[in-house]
Amino acid sequence: NIFKPQDVSIFAYPNPFNSSCVITVETQNLASPPEIAIYDLRGNVVYKLPPLSSISFLPEEKGEPFPLLGERETQRVRGRFTWMPDEKIPSGIYLIRATIPQQTKSVVCTKRIVYLK
Repeated sequence: NIFKPQDVSIFAYPNPFNSSCVITVETQNLASPPEIAIYDLRGNVVYKLPPLSSISFLPEEKGEPFPLLGERETQRVRGRFTWMPDEKIPSGIYLIRATIPQQTKSVVCTKRIVYLK
């Protein structure tokens, strides 16, 4: 299978936001759990989603738990979580970075979000 960049998408709503932001990552060919982190513009990690946290990737059309490995690895899946920045985090532009492991390499997708207090 050839992996195309449009096979990974990050959505953030609302954007800009002031108290919380719902972040959705959509992908296919998910070989193992993705790494999702939020960075400031200096490259500092301000939030990192714990591996195998409360976010679960589900098939788009069914809603049943998605096996991370196996025969359904080419099916499109979606994972969603809510980011509520700590009070110490200032207003500004942040980058959501999703690293999606593939069988031979990882694919990285980035989305810009704006936090307004």
